Amino acid sequence: MRTAVALAVAGAIALLAAADALRGGGGAPGHARPSPPPAVSLPAPPRGALGGTLWYADRDCRLHRIDLASGRDELVTRSPGHCHFWVSPDRRYVAMHVGRPFTPPRDLELLDVATGRITTPLHRPDVALAPPAWSPDSRALAICDGNGGPPAIRVYHLATGRVTTPTRAACFPAYVGRRLAFRDLNSITYLGGRLLADSGTMTRLLRRGVYQEPAPVGAGGVIAISATTVTPAGGPPPITTVVLFDAAGHATTRWDTGVIADTVSLLAGGRVIVASRRAGMVVDDAETGEVLTNAAGRPIVAAATAPGDPRLVALSDGRRIVFSTMSGRARWALPVRTAFLQWTRQ
Repeated sequence: MRTAVALAVAGAIALLAAADALRGGGGAPGHARPSPPPAVSLPAPPRGALGGTLWYADRDCRLHRIDLASGRDELVTRSPGHCHFWVSPDRRYVAMHVGRPFTPPRDLELLDVATGRITTPLHRPDVALAPPAWSPDSRALAICDGNGGPPAIRVYHLATGRVTTPTRAACFPAYVGRRLAFRDLNSITYLGGRLLADSGTMTRLLRRGVYQEPAPVGAGGVIAISATTVTPAGGPPPITTVVLFDAAGHATTRWDTGVIADTVSLLAGGRVIVASRRAGMVVDDAETGEVLTNAAGRPIVAAATAPGDPRLVALSDGRRIVFSTMSGRARWALPVRTAFLQWTRQ
């Protein structure tokens, strides 16, 4: 069954790639977004200009954190394999994984920030099919477990060490407030055990033929459900549209990304939406409508928002981290090579 799931996911990726090729390699339509300007030189941020902690994975997939107020860069983990990571809301723990789908199975590791101790409490080596999800109170970590059969949602409870299974034949866990959301193998998204959206829901809402990709993600009190248009030969280029739903299941925001997205993520509690593709990320402020497509002239490979100020973002182009406003004013840069970022209060 696991082979069937992998083939289904691979088929979906192939479908995206085929659609991507039809429109010229995944770039935005020529009339929608011009080519980015040349990369510009930027100074380092002055001491005290920025606050909080910027976490990143270096080229060897080791975890670092930068105290932005002082500029001090601390190596947190010396072992590689932490390409992707997810800091808990209370900043006491970091879930870490190699992060690449369909790699040889690896345990998800859990770092205790205070002690530096790393454990593998889930004992589920195949969790690379989907990112894990922290509960808002940092007491639970939900994963998609693809080990030994159809994927299932497992939840690790930090206080007791118990692992529960809220549902089987499902993946892509997300928390919307305290309620757990997931998508089953029929591409139906559930929130708190109630059907929230399927292909029919999205087709009626968007008034066009779509398939439900990329996978849903949650942040704060919202969940993003994405749909990519099914375009006949000779029709308009397919695009991914992201719809935000609140905890009551009401659609609140719609964003036509203008691209075919491979993945979608949420920053700043869902105010900022990020559509990722091979050609780079597109970052949208759902409140102001401001959109960023480059980091001071280069494609964006990772993005994070400043805690308490969603209009200030850290953007990595793979060679440096650029600090910019959502209006596109690049201010400073750090010579740090990374493809994964998170910005926390401390």
